[in-house]
Amino acid sequence: MLTFGGDHIFTDGTFFDDTWVYDPGASQWIKRHPAPSPPARSYYATAYDARADRLILYGGENVNHGDYFADTWAYSFGTNQWTQMRPKESPPARDYSVMAYDSVRDRILLFGGADSTETPFDDLWAYDLDRDTWSQLKPTGPKPTARAWHAMAFDKEAGVLVLFGGGRSRDAYTNEVWTFDPRTDSWSRGA
Repeated sequence: MLTFGGDHIFTDGTFFDDTWVYDPGASQWIKRHPAPSPPARSYYATAYDARADRLILYGGENVNHGDYFADTWAYSFGTNQWTQMRPKESPPARDYSVMAYDSVRDRILLFGGADSTETPFDDLWAYDLDRDTWSQLKPTGPKPTARAWHAMAFDKEAGVLVLFGGGRSRDAYTNEVWTFDPRTDSWSRGA
């Protein structure tokens, strides 16, 4: 398990750019010192690409510097190295989004999040690490409303992306469950 950055926004406003890896055998966190690393930030999205053995990081914010990021980074556990990826197109800058690894199609999926005014997005993007490309998916039919502060995971057995909760603002949350089926390129709302 890896964690990167974060902030003390409610105490002293500090944002971090440190990388920590958890060693379950030793039951301890180990600080890594990779160079380069992403700029200090918080509220970014990550997902683990199991085939490539890379953690993919996208977006986030550092409000102390007025930064809302639209960058993509890949971390290699084996080499302890962050690599800034350079896709030609990327989702708009955002924070509070989520990503999940589609293990069936070997890609990262990103949904929602919010811009610098906390206006949420309702877009779905796919990232291919091998090709270093983001592409916006345009599912047919109904879809989840724009939201941030939600959770998402890929169900390998069912072959679908599962999205839960989130909201249009910090005080307007929902308990909706949506699934995205890549085979039909469509969302469906759960009961």
